[in-house]
Amino acid sequence: MTLEYFAWFKKYLHSTEGFGIDREVPRCISACPAGCDVQGYVRLIEEGKHEEAYSLIKEKIPFPASIGRICHHPCEDVCKRVFFDESIAIATLKRFVGDCVSVSEAETEIEKGTERDALKMRSTKAKKVAVIGAGPAGLTTAYRLARRGYAVKVFEKLPVEGGMLFAGIPPYRLPKGVLKREIDAVKGANIEIETEVEINKEKFEQIRSEYDAIFIAIGAHVSRKLGVEGEDLDGVVHGVDFLRDFNLNLVNNRARAAKGEKLGKKVAVVGGGNVAIDVARCAIRLGSYVTVIYRRSREEMPARAEEIKEAEEEGVKFMFLANPKRILGAGKVEKIELIQMELGPQDESGRRRPIPIKGSEFLLDVDLVIPAIGQASDLRFLEGSKVETLRGLSIKADEFCITAEEGIFAGGDCVRGAAFAVDAVADGNEAAESIDRFLRGIDLKDGRTKIKTPEERPEELEYIKEELEEEEVRGLISKKRRKEPTIIGVEERIKSFEEINLGFSEDAAVEEAERCFRCRSCLLTTVPAENEEREEIDAGDFIDRLTHVTGVNKCAECGMCTASCPVTAINPGFSPRRLSGKALMDDAEKLALSEEIWSCTTCGICNVICPHGVDFLRFIQGVRSVARSKNHVPHYFEAGRLATEEIDADRLRWLRGEESNKELRVADKGEVYYFSGCLSYLDRVYKDRKNLKLLEIARSAVKILNSIGIVPAVSKEEKCCGHDLLWTGEEKKFEALMHKNIEVIRKSGAKKVVFTCAECLRTFDIDYRRFSGDPELGFEVMHISEFLRLREKELKLGDGKEQIIAYHDPCRLRHLGVYEDPREVLKMIPGIKIKEMTHNKEYASCCGVSALLTCGTVARKMQIERLTEAVQTGASKLIVACPKCWIHLDCASASNPKFGIGKDKIQIEDLTMTIASRLASNS
Repeated sequence: MTLEYFAWFKKYLHSTEGFGIDREVPRCISACPAGCDVQGYVRLIEEGKHEEAYSLIKEKIPFPASIGRICHHPCEDVCKRVFFDESIAIATLKRFVGDCVSVSEAETEIEKGTERDALKMRSTKAKKVAVIGAGPAGLTTAYRLARRGYAVKVFEKLPVEGGMLFAGIPPYRLPKGVLKREIDAVKGANIEIETEVEINKEKFEQIRSEYDAIFIAIGAHVSRKLGVEGEDLDGVVHGVDFLRDFNLNLVNNRARAAKGEKLGKKVAVVGGGNVAIDVARCAIRLGSYVTVIYRRSREEMPARAEEIKEAEEEGVKFMFLANPKRILGAGKVEKIELIQMELGPQDESGRRRPIPIKGSEFLLDVDLVIPAIGQASDLRFLEGSKVETLRGLSIKADEFCITAEEGIFAGGDCVRGAAFAVDAVADGNEAAESIDRFLRGIDLKDGRTKIKTPEERPEELEYIKEELEEEEVRGLISKKRRKEPTIIGVEERIKSFEEINLGFSEDAAVEEAERCFRCRSCLLTTVPAENEEREEIDAGDFIDRLTHVTGVNKCAECGMCTASCPVTAINPGFSPRRLSGKALMDDAEKLALSEEIWSCTTCGICNVICPHGVDFLRFIQGVRSVARSKNHVPHYFEAGRLATEEIDADRLRWLRGEESNKELRVADKGEVYYFSGCLSYLDRVYKDRKNLKLLEIARSAVKILNSIGIVPAVSKEEKCCGHDLLWTGEEKKFEALMHKNIEVIRKSGAKKVVFTCAECLRTFDIDYRRFSGDPELGFEVMHISEFLRLREKELKLGDGKEQIIAYHDPCRLRHLGVYEDPREVLKMIPGIKIKEMTHNKEYASCCGVSALLTCGTVARKMQIERLTEAVQTGASKLIVACPKCWIHLDCASASNPKFGIGKDKIQIEDLTMTIASRLASNS
């Protein structure tokens, strides 16, 4: 997927620089078949950024207004708020965005821009793609491929586009005008659609000869038969056929209803799915008395609960535990013979199997029977091809829509059977990716994964409930009633085919969006990386050598590391000692593929506490590199890493501004180089956080250096240090950054490099020395506090008010044994008194973010504990020496009134800024 494929506002939720921030996939996103960024567009709705929300949805779902109306919304079923009060009304919010934006000029401009981009790309892509079927799967694939520059033509059997969205869904659920508007927008990407095209074997072979790839998305328009006597009588109409006729002849149906003409006086609808409910509600609107007959109980009905409820309100009657045995009549339907059923053991669907009760037959007077018990596809045109089918009812294709025949792909209902529209959209996205890869001649599956909702154990669900209860007690969250859309009254709605759900007003949408818990709210997922060859590491040999290099082979299993581990204290399932044991006793491959290696926060307390000198940090680093070579990295880590080689844009943004240019003196060369790290990027991401002044860290560092007569060298060619890449096992990419940074600094002529970021310093001081093979590097590296200790006679600090502060030891300075220098520099400030927290220096707790911008339950609890210790000292300010510590501790503090409100809240500030604010020139 190319970068131009993403909307401009990606800064809100996705980085277009190839890196990002993530806590892990939010439950709502993992549950969405299309992987739509629910959390992202809900946040944008809250901020009033409707056009941005619309574009974000369209990245995965090209029909926001339509799908928002009819989606079965599995995202709502797993919404974390379900464990607290009620889920967010996600589908209705999606519909709100679609309604707001698709009628505005913004939609037209988006599609015009898409068309222009596609036309530019088309000059380099001469390949042609045929799509058979203009339903949600086919149109989604056509839309994606057209945007990538391919010439796409869609062939549709019906006289209209939309497939089942048009022919299978009544207008009171999905107005035809709404659907047409969204299809027209998709067609704006320069897609050719030909309707009323019958695909037989000859036509299919002709298409194969003229196009480079084919996507089959013909839906499932063939109704399954009841297989009972009398099914061929006049007055038996199958569900799919009924809905297709109803929707294609909507004008005539409205006229019939207006004249009081009935479809049938007494209508029996057989089935319990959404098609059956749609049929029943249409028949009610045509003036019929309608009974839905279902062979199981109400609890087993696959139809959406809200649809069943609304059908009952409208007068539809339900007869459960009954099944047709015969349809009776003299040439025309007069009665239906039913037999009572009882529920037996569960069948393959997980529902209890219906069993006929002997001798329980009874008759029901009806004049129209509409079976709606399932659907299949008409696949006769594939006879003689290599495309495999399942009993001729559906096409056999894998999760990426790849069939057994090269160049032919298939998805949607013709593969899945009758499913949901959003599933078809998801297949359309996957098919487009597969076809693009096929036409470019690259592996169709390499590196592709599909986000799936993880299975959760009962104890995990119970933990979520307990966690939410704790947050409620602390005042972090409160119960708030879910907003429900306005539904028109029953009497009014059964008299017409007008839409019954009026959706949200803007105020209601914003209010509902505000209910979102922002689970894993640092979500900034990565742009998918280009496919690359990885040299797979032999796990057994590598880990065997690693245990010797790191001293893990000396582990006596005393358990001191586990006893002192802050992760284990919160999650007893994690144990450093057990990981060491696995390396020595178990299958090395199993260790490399385990989730446990990613639970370690790499805080380093185990290294400090181990009586045998085991370097557990380097051990974790090494095992992760094995996992990376096998492409086995959890999504939240893959997306959570901060940087790749491309993170070099605007590195010196902190120097911008007239005031900065006047005050700050820097140079291209000099004895001292200041390495600012990723502050400019982090500031862009967190610009909405009022307490964070990340650019001021760099400005303060230069002010301090200028105050003692030093004009530091800086360079826009500087790269990210690569810290996060290394800790996610990306050693080759890390080394590329390392070599570039060493080259930049050597060119500056610097003999000393000063850091304000603890991670950058640790990376240079330990990892650059190891990976470069040059222990000297050609320059000295030190934290700014270490540098100022050496120049303390030149550092002039002015008087200020007396203040009690606490100092937080960042784990990366602890790895280097840098404890006293920050404290001693702070003590130079007149009036400053340091109060130590319970855990300090080598035994200090970390902020729990695994050195990455990730934040889960364990990390949040560690942050709360750390802030609690700071408050207990009586300090008015907590001083930090790591930008990420500041970001995460500030986030925890801001969301927890326990740490005070307004002026009473403990303040958090970077050490460099504290020193700069007390320079004598400022006093």
